[in-house]
Amino acid sequence: MVRVKNRFLIIFAMIFALLVNYCIPLAQIASAADVNAISAQEEPVEGQVVTISQIQGETDNSPYKDQLEKDVEGVVTYEVDNNNVYMQSTTPHNNANTSEDRYIYNYEGNSQVLDHILTTKDIADDAQVEILHLNASYMEEHGRVSDHDPVLAQLNFDEEPAADEDFSLTIMHTNDTHARVTQFPYLATAVNQIRADHPNNLLLHAGDVFSGTLFFNVHLGLADLYFLNELKYDAMTFGNHEFDKDSQTLANFVNEAKFPFVSANIDFTNDPILGKYAFNEPGQPGDGGNIYPAIIKEINGEQVGIFGLTTEDTPNIASPSKNIVFENAVEEAENTVSLLEEKGIDKIIALSHLGYDEDKQLAEAVDGIDVIVGGHSHTVLPEGEVIEKDEPTVIVQTGEYLNNLGKLDVTFDENGVIKEESAELLSLQPDSNGHRQFDADPAFQAKVDEFNTPIEELLQEVVGNTTVPLDGERANVRTKETNLGNLITDGMVWKMQQFFPETTIALQNGGGIRASIDQGEITMGEVRTVLPFDNALVAIKLTGKEIWEALEHSVSAYPSQSGGFLHVSGLKFKFDPDKPAGERVWSVKVKTTGGNFKPIELDQMYTVATNSFTAQGGDGFDSLRQAYLDGRMINIDIPDYEVFNDYLVAHNPVSPSVEGRIVAAKEPSGENKVNPTINNGVATVDDATFKNAIEAAVVANSALEINLNGKENIKIQLTADQVAQLTENGVPLVLANGSVSIRIPSSVLEAGGELVVIISKLADTKGAVSPVYELIIQLGGKSVTQFSEPVTLTFTVDKNKVTKPDKLNVYYYNEHTKAWVKLPGATYQDGKVTVTTNHFTKFTVFENDAEIIASDSSDNNGNGGSNPPGGKNPDNTNSGTKNTVTDHSNTGNNPINTTNKLPDTSTNYRNILLAGILFILFATIGVFYKRFKKGTKSTH
Repeated sequence: MVRVKNRFLIIFAMIFALLVNYCIPLAQIASAADVNAISAQEEPVEGQVVTISQIQGETDNSPYKDQLEKDVEGVVTYEVDNNNVYMQSTTPHNNANTSEDRYIYNYEGNSQVLDHILTTKDIADDAQVEILHLNASYMEEHGRVSDHDPVLAQLNFDEEPAADEDFSLTIMHTNDTHARVTQFPYLATAVNQIRADHPNNLLLHAGDVFSGTLFFNVHLGLADLYFLNELKYDAMTFGNHEFDKDSQTLANFVNEAKFPFVSANIDFTNDPILGKYAFNEPGQPGDGGNIYPAIIKEINGEQVGIFGLTTEDTPNIASPSKNIVFENAVEEAENTVSLLEEKGIDKIIALSHLGYDEDKQLAEAVDGIDVIVGGHSHTVLPEGEVIEKDEPTVIVQTGEYLNNLGKLDVTFDENGVIKEESAELLSLQPDSNGHRQFDADPAFQAKVDEFNTPIEELLQEVVGNTTVPLDGERANVRTKETNLGNLITDGMVWKMQQFFPETTIALQNGGGIRASIDQGEITMGEVRTVLPFDNALVAIKLTGKEIWEALEHSVSAYPSQSGGFLHVSGLKFKFDPDKPAGERVWSVKVKTTGGNFKPIELDQMYTVATNSFTAQGGDGFDSLRQAYLDGRMINIDIPDYEVFNDYLVAHNPVSPSVEGRIVAAKEPSGENKVNPTINNGVATVDDATFKNAIEAAVVANSALEINLNGKENIKIQLTADQVAQLTENGVPLVLANGSVSIRIPSSVLEAGGELVVIISKLADTKGAVSPVYELIIQLGGKSVTQFSEPVTLTFTVDKNKVTKPDKLNVYYYNEHTKAWVKLPGATYQDGKVTVTTNHFTKFTVFENDAEIIASDSSDNNGNGGSNPPGGKNPDNTNSGTKNTVTDHSNTGNNPINTTNKLPDTSTNYRNILLAGILFILFATIGVFYKRFKKGTKSTH
């Protein structure tokens, strides 16, 4: 063939085809030409298009556009940039150019060619055109005949177009493998067997390769990646745990992958490390080590779209870069499905790391998804689940840790709708007899052993011992108190007290506890497996209200498993599972520095030890995040596993137990007020009634009140166990008979033992506007004369005797001075006067503001003819009062040691009396001296 300009050859071929077609209308024509390349003088410029045909509805911009559109259709197109011309076949063949292959023509004079295949329009859709060899870039020594390699085109014609057929596909899938590297040899055998039996297949991963065993701690995911590459995974999406480390760790993982990642709802654009791996358009089918919103995979001539989704909670439950944005999963799923459908894809798979419940919602909300390969919730779906719609969606998930390989067989009809499906899980675990369904692949096993070598040394280091198994099972640490959770949080308090001694509370998210520990020796390897995330120990200042809110969030998902379920130290709380989330916690008690528990005070600030993940709002703890944003967090910068390790070393051996720190129990509906049984003037309360009243008081954050039913002379007795319930729960005790009410703080009762309180009404005192009561308290058989915390007294006054309420004050009787002494700080409201005191004696109310009021001599013994119930006054004190006027103010009312006696208020009066006696003595001596002197003079 004589070489001429490209355009003349094209015109010739075009005219030839038109003439033949005109003469023989039914003729089917194809022409192949080896056309000279654009010469050096015609080197293409940016934006120039030299396509000579119409390909998939997009027309060329050649000078012969109109004519070619009308009569000719091509199967090869050329796009020119300022350096290269790219050629791409529209009908790829296994032995020819596939859709990801592009030959690049570098212009060096006339040395290169462009090869064209033209067909007439009426056979374009019916002919199977396979370009078997196009100007391959072989060297001459490798067989290239010349720089004009021949074009060989195969066209396959049928009498009529072949009818569309059903398409069968086998999808193998895994999820939440979490560094279970030792399972890959069994997975390899299973995958190879399935591939041998099912040539139309995919192998997919729904995320969470990272974290979980020491293989990750040592190899940072690259051990897992070796096996994923060897198994030739087709695609993977990201789980939240892929963001446990920094962007560089994940970038290393992505960069080494030989398969593409799909992620439709994560925007990596602004992340300087991961952004360079991310593309906005679907991969066709996508290169290994790149991130696409979706890929289009061709399987035996059928195109399958695969896209990925990751939970939007990832910023709360992992540590992604702040430059990475997690977008709405449902919205991005809709956008991606539409994009794939616009490209003619009618078979679409979602790789979802959203969780089972969210997958069902996704299937209901978004049309066009045929299969959802799920993860994140670690749900075992033995037979999958079908969401029935006009076009059904099949949901599958394997559980966790490579315990199973998922296998889903689906058959699509000609419209890409699933007409048949069958899902199963193939166990990779040994059965009860130790037998496995699949043998280990020897080559994979050898590589596992190689990766395991540096781990063995770490596993051997013994750091402590435990006398009991330590429960870190996933289902337990995410739903209830465990002894391992208690041990870890106790260690956090222990370490934090070395920096902030006031710390008594620690919080640890259950999702951060990743394994159990057997009874016996504890190795460093086991410690690292339990706490693999390297979170730092931090101190955070929280109000009681913020702690309460955190505990509410902790149990909001109960009984479902939640990584945010908190294990606690220095706290005891109870919640009602039957109540709505956010309203479940009904009792929270905090440990005091003395070791006792009392109800939390919502407005008090507490120092809390936790990990950096939880403190920054991980797992959705908004109240903690706000404290972090407010600058109330101090990072101690000690890894959590190191804290745990140090605690084990310092407390070897350990024997933790479940102590009732976290209790799921129905909130009691009882009253915190009880009516005691009264026999012979002695009031008691049965244990069941007392316990219910304690629980009700805890719920109401109030006192337990014993109603004495107007008894003016009575003895109240509580058992040592009942006293312990008061102190352990921090519940005050109120005793009330209508005339006087006594509120005793639980701290007064901390010494323990049986409690006896005696209330005795004495004879009225002149000028008093309330009855006179003598109060006595005994604890453990000993009288309590001084209180560590003031006791509150409230007296009911006779309003008919009151003319000046602002002058009402409570007075106590001073046995030393024999006078009534005012207690400072009394308040009056609605006929009642309230004051606090640090000791018991006799009390009444006067309408007077004098510091001292003389006693009434007519009171006699002042007991109204009645001894206290149960016999003699235990203090053997004289109940009588005498008129003594003294001036004594500011009588000690500050808490002092209970072993001290009442303050001696008579010192000044004794001094005055002594001075008087001395005066009289000296005066008498003087008189006798004068008489003696006078008598002496008279004898002389």
